[in-house]
Amino acid sequence: MSVQPIHPAPTPVRSRRFARAYRKEGQPVLSVCCVLPALPSQGRGIRRIDRWYERLSALWRARWSGPLLEAAGAAADQARDEGRPFRPWSAQISLLGHWEADGILSLTWTVVEDRGGSVHTGRFGDLWRLSDGSTVSPLQLFPRKIGRRLLLEALRDGAEELSPAALRRALRESQPSLGPEGLMLWVPAGLLAPGPVLRTIPLPLNGEGPSSSG
Repeated sequence: MSVQPIHPAPTPVRSRRFARAYRKEGQPVLSVCCVLPALPSQGRGIRRIDRWYERLSALWRARWSGPLLEAAGAAADQARDEGRPFRPWSAQISLLGHWEADGILSLTWTVVEDRGGSVHTGRFGDLWRLSDGSTVSPLQLFPRKIGRRLLLEALRDGAEELSPAALRRALRESQPSLGPEGLMLWVPAGLLAPGPVLRTIPLPLNGEGPSSSG
């Protein structure tokens, strides 16, 4: 299954999919579906990126078939003992899309775990240098002397009351992605505002691509 790109990119991104429904004593307790990127073998860098997502998929499968399944089974047992209906749990990873520019591949994905009505969500963004498969930090997309200041100022917009330490933490925990408007930083809930926050910063990228250090 092909992934709908945010922007047509030279590197084809397909999906690596795993889905399964778990039962306990015949009763559905947990359904899972994992969709992460799968990249073609087109050079050392791209193969390295693809192996990383292969390992990541295996880690999530181990979590879901282990601790999460055990917790779902225990919740089903408790509901039965208390004489109330049990709502099966679910877990899903979805690949949102990708963007490629100046030798950088941006991949964005989300995780949603529904534990019987208690929903836990997360959004993740990865930036990769296609030439060697190394990760790229948001700071590397800007000139070294001004990158950190630009990103902190963008995060401070609308959150002027936050301390410098709080802004630095928000930058560390933000999830980056690239798109037509530039760099996007997704900040989890509770760091800049009660809910998640998305900031967009225009990029000065040119044909030379990002720097090798932040």
